Amino acid sequence: MIAGVNLCCLPHPGPRIPKANWNGSVTDIDTDFLYLLTHFFANLSHGEYPLKVAAPLGQELTAKSFCRVVETLATAFKSARPDATSLRKAFVTCEVQDFVGMLS
Repeated sequence: MIAGVNLCCLPHPGPRIPKANWNGSVTDIDTDFLYLLTHFFANLSHGEYPLKVAAPLGQELTAKSFCRVVETLATAFKSARPDATSLRKAFVTCEVQDFVGMLS
């Protein structure tokens, strides 16, 4: 289900940022943080490990389908009470509900 995980750590954005009275001024953000953040976002689009579209159950996850997938998984796990549902069974439930939705 998970093909790989990449990790990127960023430094703290600066001492003024977490304060309750911070006014949102970009000039308060540490330049090292901005430099590394710029490179992080560049890597997401065309770097060594570019961001890929997630495809749970072989179907690309889009903004439109995200809510439906989360709701379907939540329903699959919720309706299993008091017996626990395996992740595999939850995915099968999603597949069945997707298939039924395509038929209607």
